[in-house]
Amino acid sequence: RGNRLMTPSVAIIAPGSMGAGIGQRLTEHKVTVLTSLAGRTEASAKRAREAGMQPVEDRALAEADFLLSIVPPGDAVALARRLAPVLTAANKKPAYVECNAVSPPTMLKIADVIAATGCPFVGAGIIWKFVYEFRPDQPGVKQTGLLNEIIVGLGGSPRQFLIDSPWNTIFLVVVMIWIQAGFAMTVLSAAIK
Repeated sequence: RGNRLMTPSVAIIAPGSMGAGIGQRLTEHKVTVLTSLAGRTEASAKRAREAGMQPVEDRALAEADFLLSIVPPGDAVALARRLAPVLTAANKKPAYVECNAVSPPTMLKIADVIAATGCPFVGAGIIWKFVYEFRPDQPGVKQTGLLNEIIVGLGGSPRQFLIDSPWNTIFLVVVMIWIQAGFAMTVLSAAIK
């Protein structure tokens, strides 16, 4: 009883290529991953199923320990506003993690919306979506992801870097190193002083 570790639950909105990739890695490590399919396409629902994410209604998202907002940056404020009534009414307050690469003024707008709900807020923009972005290899469809643009330019086929196992682990590790390096240097610098 005393030696068991509790596994956190995570809600990810939405199950696009980035959200589903992160969701898949979490479910592989026995983390319960919830998601909302409200307004999403069948392709999103398929990605969520394949990643092992559990679709729930918005009110059930508040039962998670962490709520990750991984949507197109232009939808980030609208998502926070959509979830605000649910989060305000919830007894349990998940940490709301804004993972979108939004401008500082937009991040502050989102923080204000979430602060009013009583949930803790973390701003953690993901810029790697623009490096790993995947579009199917079809005539007239231009790649927007940096790595896939390079691969296609060299005559290869685009890859789904965040979905294809086992390579997705390596690509997510690169992102985590990028995210944590600045924080680690700040802590180390403070420790030296």
